[in-house]
Amino acid sequence: MRQLFVVTFAILLTITFRGYSQQQIQVVNYDQLDKIVKSTKDSVVVVNFWATYCKPCLEELPYFSEAGKLNKNEPVKFIFVSMDFTSKKDKAAEVFNKYNLPGKCVLLNEDPNIWINKLNPQWGGDIPYTFLQDKKGNRTHYPKTFATSEELINLIKKELIKQ
Repeated sequence: MRQLFVVTFAILLTITFRGYSQQQIQVVNYDQLDKIVKSTKDSVVVVNFWATYCKPCLEELPYFSEAGKLNKNEPVKFIFVSMDFTSKKDKAAEVFNKYNLPGKCVLLNEDPNIWINKLNPQWGGDIPYTFLQDKKGNRTHYPKTFATSEELINLIKKELIKQ
C-alpha cells in the first residue's frame, strides 16, 4: 500500500511541475498581436508565423530554439504565431513545448485576408514567415524557410548590431 502511495504521489508531482513549465497559448486577433509586438520596445522582436500542419514550419522550429539559447542574454524576444484553427490550440501548445521554444506563442484567430496587407502587402500568406522588428519599430521581413540555424542567428545578430 505504501509503495502505491509513493508511486501515485510521484506521478502527481510530475504532472504538477510539468504544468508549470508548459506554455499556454492565447487566442488573439491581429490588432492584439500588433499591440504585443509593439509593446516590446527594449528588444529585437522575432515573430514567426507557423502551423502544426506545415512541414517546413516544423523543420525550422529547432533553429528558433537554438537561437533562443544563444541569445538568452541579449535583448531579443520571440513571438510565435500559430496559424492553426482554434480547435488545434492544444496541438499547437504541444508542439511549442516539444521544441522548447523561447518566448510566447499566440494563436491568430482572424481571417488572413483582413490582416496580411497590414503586416506586409508583398506577403502572399505562405508559411513559415518571419519578421524581425528592431527597437525603433522597423521591420525586416523574411518570407522563406530558414535553411539552417546559423541563417536565423546571423539575421538576429544583424538586427542587434543596428541598435
